[in-house]
Amino acid sequence: MSYIISHASAIDFWRMSAFNPKKFKAATKEDLLKSSLSKPKCAFLTNNQPIDKLVFNQNERRNNKSVTSHLYTGKIFEASFLKLNEEAYICSPAFALMQIALKTDFIYLVLLCLEFCGYFCYCKNVENTKVENRNKSNSKNRCGLQFKNRSFALCTTEKLKEITRLYKGYNGANCIQKVLKYCCNGATSIEMTKIIMLMCLPRRYGGYELNIESIDLKELESFLNAYDNLTPYILDTTNKLELIEVLARSTAKSCSKRLRITNSDFLNKQKILLNKLNEY
Repeated sequence: MSYIISHASAIDFWRMSAFNPKKFKAATKEDLLKSSLSKPKCAFLTNNQPIDKLVFNQNERRNNKSVTSHLYTGKIFEASFLKLNEEAYICSPAFALMQIALKTDFIYLVLLCLEFCGYFCYCKNVENTKVENRNKSNSKNRCGLQFKNRSFALCTTEKLKEITRLYKGYNGANCIQKVLKYCCNGATSIEMTKIIMLMCLPRRYGGYELNIESIDLKELESFLNAYDNLTPYILDTTNKLELIEVLARSTAKSCSKRLRITNSDFLNKQKILLNKLNEY
């Protein structure tokens, strides 16, 4: 069968490349089932990490230093696979997110879905990426991971909903459904993404549990633009208090009380959440 890049390798490809998924043709079932075990010639596949590969037959599985095979025996929906070139195919962003969902930390999965549905991309070790830089400078966190704005979104919440419908019962579909409660389209930066998570995640994770639909993204963007020196990976006490006031004005009065929780147990959970966000 054809060489199909999947799981974490597909996630890395979409995050690090400047390619718009809409520019790739959907693969046909006939193409996907063609025999091809050789590693495709693709610039992305030049790193030393093993490549995640999707196979439809147990006999095609090959695990070694360069390849990790994942067996899939379910239905094949052609729109979930895109043709990169004559040698390789790749799982669509939505399908790839579902593939990694089951074994991915919940907080990180929410962040990934917001990133894929937003207008910025992860740009570590990527040269000549054609992305649109709307900000004065690129965001960079303490791990040296760089984020740049892009003019298109890799995915949408509607596509994620559709993928969970198509692959109902498949590993990861339920995880994506849970994540969708805290995911929206249109985040324009990693800072905005983290703030959305702080506001909307359940209290058991340290979030304020606001309805995602009550968050005004334009209000958030205005807040972030007013703080050009706001470090992307630190939401210190002062910034958080001002952020709370901004969001209190843009949410229903019934929700504003949630933004002033002083319970010590909750604050400890929130500290853990902020520390996790610091890593991204």
